Amino acid sequence: MFVVRTPDLTTTKDAAVSYISECTRTYDEETFQALEVQLNQLRGSPRTNTERIGRVLEAIRNTAVDAPDVKPAHGRVQWMSRVRVLVERIIAPDSVDWMEDDTSISRNSYISRALSDIRRRFERFVLSTYHQSQATHTQYSKLLYQPLEQGRVALAKEIGNLACCLVHLEAECTPEFTPKHGYTILTTCSQVLELLLEGPQSKEVTPAVHQAVMESLGQCLRHHQSGLSASALSSAHSICAKGVMSDRRHIRLAAGYVSGAITVLRIFTPSVQPRRR
Repeated sequence: MFVVRTPDLTTTKDAAVSYISECTRTYDEETFQALEVQLNQLRGSPRTNTERIGRVLEAIRNTAVDAPDVKPAHGRVQWMSRVRVLVERIIAPDSVDWMEDDTSISRNSYISRALSDIRRRFERFVLSTYHQSQATHTQYSKLLYQPLEQGRVALAKEIGNLACCLVHLEAECTPEFTPKHGYTILTTCSQVLELLLEGPQSKEVTPAVHQAVMESLGQCLRHHQSGLSASALSSAHSICAKGVMSDRRHIRLAAGYVSGAITVLRIFTPSVQPRRR
């Protein structure tokens, strides 16, 4: 005679609820609603862990409010593709080596990887020449894949587009996502923009380049949403200083606008301390 033991229903439900808690951030709105109905039904059972189900219901409500993380999978994939294309344009002639089908990575991690590739593309030159007083305009120009005016203007625009894309899952420019380390976006983008203003002033760093850099920096500042590190505004201040010294009125006006945006950020954005490595 065989005895079949029925599993502990409470333990089974506890395990199911724990699993659901981990999955809630990937569900769309319709799934949320159906899940909430089912959990409320379970909540009435005398053998159900009511406290844990209550926590799951609270997690569902909190996640539903955080709309950027509750998007259909296809929207996320399209966003990752847009970020990848922008990064490839910025780091040219280098290429990204990310796996195109790696959709399991979180948005914050994906942003960190994109910014890391950009920093690596420019820092390997910057560390050897950019901070040396003997660096020449020719050395600065070698840092860029297309150092002439057209290439610099195009790169400046891509930097501004990247700052926008990183905080918007959809193609439209609407506030929806606050990156965990938003100050890293501002720091990385402004450092590349500052580099665009180094080089021969008559042939490469033209008024059009200054204007494009100012507009892109303004876009980066408008999309900045989370904290300011001690050095996040260093490059932005340097860019503005060069702008206000320009003999072109429209560039001075643009620098004034950007300077005003920096002031607003410093007043209303909390300071953060960078993590020690």
